[in-house]
Amino acid sequence: TRKAFSIWVTSNCNTTSGAVKRLKIAQLLQQAGLRYDGYGKCHDDMKNKINDYPEYKFTRKMQWKEGAPFISKYKFYFAFENAIHCNDYLSEKFWKNSLSTDLVPIVYGTHKDDVKKMAPPNSYIHVEDYYDERRSYNKLHNLVNYLNYLDKNDTAYLEYHAWRWSVPKYFHEKDTLKWANERRNCGICQKLLQMRRENYPTRPIE
Repeated sequence: TRKAFSIWVTSNCNTTSGAVKRLKIAQLLQQAGLRYDGYGKCHDDMKNKINDYPEYKFTRKMQWKEGAPFISKYKFYFAFENAIHCNDYLSEKFWKNSLSTDLVPIVYGTHKDDVKKMAPPNSYIHVEDYYDERRSYNKLHNLVNYLNYLDKNDTAYLEYHAWRWSVPKYFHEKDTLKWANERRNCGICQKLLQMRRENYPTRPIE
C-alpha cells in the first residue's frame, strides 16, 4: 500500500533556462491543486510545504541504495529535465528515479516525440499534453484531476505499469532471447561487452 502521492527531488533551480522553466511548471501545478513532496535545495523555501516524510533529507552524497527505497514509496515522480527539447535527452530522472523505482514519471523538458521513441509504451505522462507556453495552452488543472483519478483508481494506475510484463519483439530474434532472459531485459553494458567480444564493428556517427 502506497501512502505518498508524488515527489520531486531537485537542487538546480536557475543555472539553466530549462531549470527555471521546470520550476515554473511545478509552481503552476501546485497552483492548480497538485500536492507533491519536494526535496532538495529548490524546495527548502517552498510555500505550503507538507511532506509525507518531512524528516527525510536528500543529499548529494547519498547512496542510491538509500534513496531508492524512499522514492519507491510514491506513485509519481517529476521527471523534469533541466533542458528544453534537447534532442534525445531523457536522463536518469526518467529511467532511474522513476521507472526503476516503480513510479510513473511525469515528464517535462524532453520533446514528446523523443520520449515516445525511447520509452516503454504507456509508461509515462507528458506535461505538454496539458501545457504549451508557445500556444498559451494551459490545461494543467486537467492534469491534476487526472493524477488524482489515477491515485484513487488502482486499475487505471496499473495500466502505466503493464509494460513491465511484456517482452519487446526484438528480444525474440535469434541469439538475443537467451541474453534477454539471462539479463532480465536490462544491462545494456553487458550487451555492449558481448558485442565487443564478437568483434562488432565500431561505427562513428557524426
